[in-house]
Amino acid sequence: MKTPAWQRKEGKAESGGLNAKGRASATVTAHSSLRVRAVVPGDELRSEAISNIVYATRLASTTITASPRTLRAGRRTTIKGRLRGGYIPRGGFQLALYGHGPRSRGWVPIRTSISVSSNGYWSTPYRFLRSSRGSFSFRVRTPNRPDYPFRAANSPSVRIRVR
Repeated sequence: MKTPAWQRKEGKAESGGLNAKGRASATVTAHSSLRVRAVVPGDELRSEAISNIVYATRLASTTITASPRTLRAGRRTTIKGRLRGGYIPRGGFQLALYGHGPRSRGWVPIRTSISVSSNGYWSTPYRFLRSSRGSFSFRVRTPNRPDYPFRAANSPSVRIRVR
């Protein structure tokens, strides 16, 4: 653990471990979402000071790819990817697949429970109807969960052409 700012040389000042404006600073490494609270120890003249909690959140990141990306109507494609970040909760993790077609006005849920493996990989098949033609986009939504240290986010979209 790093030495607190008020105990390091660059953090020490005559005004009690603060800079000229009376502010303290600290560097937090970016790896996942964090809750940060600053504590300044008290002495015989001052009582201990505790800041409010600051939430530093980071969006979840997911890769997505499809194979094949061009196919005939009525055929099947496999959409797969990886949940980045290196942490999967013990009880498993579920993603949601959304699709956007040539006649749809927005993103429509296609599959609401895609299981993620313990090493972060996921995969799901999708079969197009025989009457389907055009360009279809898919993306994955990572949900908010109290046991997952990243914030909900969408993956980039992948486009599949059906002829």
